[in-house]
Amino acid sequence: MNIRQNLALKFCLIVASLFLLFGLSLFYFSSSYRASEFAIRMKNRGTTVVNLLTDVKQIDNNLLNSINADTKNALFNETISVFDQNNNLVYSDTKDSTNNKIEIETCSFQYSVNDKQFKVVVSAFDKYGQDNIRNLKIILTVGLLLAVLVSYVTGWLFSGLALHPISKIITDAKEITMSKLNVRLNEGNKKDEIAQLSITFNKVLDRLEKGFEMQRAFVSNASHELRTPLTSITGHIEVTLKKERNTKEYIELLESLLNDIKGLSKISNNLLDLALATTDVGALKLRNVRIDELLFSSREKLLKNFPAYKANIAFLTFPEDESRLTIFGNEPLIESAFFNLMENACKYSDNMSVDVVFMANEEDIELRFKDKGIGIPKNELSKIVEPFYRATNARSLPGSGLGLSLTQKIIELHKGLIQINSEEGMGTEILIILPIIRA
Repeated sequence: MNIRQNLALKFCLIVASLFLLFGLSLFYFSSSYRASEFAIRMKNRGTTVVNLLTDVKQIDNNLLNSINADTKNALFNETISVFDQNNNLVYSDTKDSTNNKIEIETCSFQYSVNDKQFKVVVSAFDKYGQDNIRNLKIILTVGLLLAVLVSYVTGWLFSGLALHPISKIITDAKEITMSKLNVRLNEGNKKDEIAQLSITFNKVLDRLEKGFEMQRAFVSNASHELRTPLTSITGHIEVTLKKERNTKEYIELLESLLNDIKGLSKISNNLLDLALATTDVGALKLRNVRIDELLFSSREKLLKNFPAYKANIAFLTFPEDESRLTIFGNEPLIESAFFNLMENACKYSDNMSVDVVFMANEEDIELRFKDKGIGIPKNELSKIVEPFYRATNARSLPGSGLGLSLTQKIIELHKGLIQINSEEGMGTEILIILPIIRA
C-alpha cells in the first residue's frame, strides 16, 4: 500500500468513525425521546379513561369502549385496564393482537380522582414512532455508506494533490546521477515541509558535489605528487645502471634517492593524517592532552628534522590552573598540525623562523603562528587550504600543498577555529582557537 492509498484509507476511517459516532448518538437519543414521548401518550390515554369512568355516572364498559374506538388520538393496538384500590378490575378493553411480531409497550401508573385510587395499565404499539425510528436507521445507514465512499474519493484526490510535490521530487531526484550532481530540486515556496525537504536535500547534494570535486582533485593531485618522486627515483636508477659509476657518483645518487624517498614518505604520512582527520571523530583515540606540551614537542621535532629552523614560543597568559591547558583530543593529530604550521612558516621565510604566541583563558586556548615570509596572494587565500593547492609564489619551493589542508581538518575535528591573515611579501599570521573540552 502506497502513501496515497494509506492516507485516503485513514481519512476514510476517520470520517466513518465520526459519522458512526454521530449516527449512534442520534439514534440513541431519538429512540429515548420516542419511548418517553410514547409513555406520556399512553399515560394520557389511561388518565382520560379513568376520568370518563368517574365523571360520567351513566357510562358503562360498552359505551366507554365505543368512545375509545372513535377517539382520534387512540393508540395503535391499544389496551387499557383500570383497577380500583382493592385491585378489582373496573374497566378493560383488552383485545387480541392481530400481529404477534409488533412490539407492544406497556405503561402502568397510579391515578387518584375524587379521593379514589386507581391503578391503570395501558399497552399499545407506537406505530408511527417505530416507523420514524426505522426510517432514521435506514437514513443513517445509507448516509454512513455514502460518507465512506465520498470520504475515500475526496481523501484520494486531496492526498494526490498533497503528495504531488513529493512525486515531483522523486521524478527530479531520478535525474540526479554521478555525472549530473549539479541538478537541484525545486524548493517551492521555501516555507512548508515539502520545501524544507527539498532545501535539505539540495544542501546534501551541495556537500556531495563538493566532496566529489575534492575527491577528484585529491586523486588527480595525489597521483601527480606521488608520481613525481617515483619517476625521479626510477630515472636516477635507470641512468645509473647504464654504466659503472665511481663511489662519489653512487653517493650522490643515494643522497638524491634518499631526498626523494623522504619527500615521498612525507607525502604518504600527510595523506594518512589527512584521511585520519577526515574520519568520524568517534573512530579516533581521544584523551586529555596538554596543548603547551604538544607545542614544545612539535618544536623539538621541527628542530630535529631541520636544525637550521628557529621557533620562538611566547606565553602571554599562563593560567594557574593547569587544567585550563588541557583539551580532549588526538595527540598525534594536534602535534602534526602544530608541526606543519611551524615548518611552513620557516620554509617560506628568509630568516627560517617562526614566532608562536600562546594565550589561555577560561573557555579556549589561542595560538598565533607568525612569520615574515613570502606571504599568500589575497586572491588565493580561500584556496590555500584545499588539498595539494600551492600558492603561485611558492611553487618553486619544495612542498606538497597538504600542510594547511591537513591542519584545517585537524582543528575542525577538535571543534576549533582557524583564521589565515597574510600579505604577499610581508608574511603570514595563522590564528588557532581550540575550545577547552575535557573528558
